[in-house]
Amino acid sequence: MSGNQLITISQPLTGNVTRLILENNDISSLADIRHLAKISTLEHLSLRGNNISSINGDGDAATDLRFPQTVKSLDVSRNNISSWIFLNNISVIFPALTTLRITGNPLYDLSPLPPSVAAATSTMSASKPMSADEGFMLTLSRFPNSLRTLNFSAISAQDRSNAEMYYLSLIGKELSATTSTDEPNIIATHPRYTELCDLYGEPAIKRAVFGDASGGQAIHPRSVAARLVKMVFRLQQQPDESVPQTQVKEIPTSFDTYQVKALVSRLFGLDPYGFKLIWETDGFDPVENTTLGEADWHEDSEDEMQTVSQASASTNTSRFTRREVELTESTRDIGFLFQGEMGEVRIRVDVSSSST
Repeated sequence: MSGNQLITISQPLTGNVTRLILENNDISSLADIRHLAKISTLEHLSLRGNNISSINGDGDAATDLRFPQTVKSLDVSRNNISSWIFLNNISVIFPALTTLRITGNPLYDLSPLPPSVAAATSTMSASKPMSADEGFMLTLSRFPNSLRTLNFSAISAQDRSNAEMYYLSLIGKELSATTSTDEPNIIATHPRYTELCDLYGEPAIKRAVFGDASGGQAIHPRSVAARLVKMVFRLQQQPDESVPQTQVKEIPTSFDTYQVKALVSRLFGLDPYGFKLIWETDGFDPVENTTLGEADWHEDSEDEMQTVSQASASTNTSRFTRREVELTESTRDIGFLFQGEMGEVRIRVDVSSSST
């Protein structure tokens, strides 16, 4: 039923339909096809190339729309989806999905950071669109274990755990960027939050605010507190067991790395040139093959996509690791490096073998 300028399905279809292709029509919401949910034999539904932007015509609010457990495959690629809330609802409306195709939507042109975090972060990376890997992880993490294939790429157990941990870290950043009174509202936008916390532990929430629990007041940008960075130094290799392994210091943002290293040298009794300072960020980077190539998010040919999937199935060894940045010697203020960071900054002190 493709290419017919359909804007809605006004009544249920009869017969034992198992595959329904409604591509390149003018459907704008899932509510417009709610009668299709009455097809008890439906297995695959393709809505590719429509203008779908919401669950209901007036937004992504919760709905009682449910498709039967028989529907295992859904294609909503090349629509106008721009909200993660839409994806949260997809997993409810189609509760038994094993295969999903969702590329080519404006959602993936946005920054992976939540709006509150992007607004609080003035670095250039805050406004960059998400990479293919970030899009893959942030989509996969919103679906239960029943999902087996995303954009023609098979999902491994490692892919899932990487995605869920990355998603959880971003929720932690979003909570850190707001006051405690906003926390229930934010968590409500992440239906899997409690489940993921049970699996991986709660994310670190480091609010750069002060005030009582009922509502915080943001730190004034001209205050002394705004000119300090709280740094947690963790000694990776202890030459002296009497020295505490962790030291916490609030350091002026006007310090350069030479001054920071001099401070660390005194804190742990180390040779100033015998160690490295490694910033353990909250970001993740791939260390082997990427989970999903850029082409996988933009190809038009299903046959080409299946070829890509088959070729990568035996070599999909994607792994992600926490992004680390070395604080190399520089006269530049550390405030530029940590611009937009909230709460504590974790710094690992790596002692070289020559200094022990």
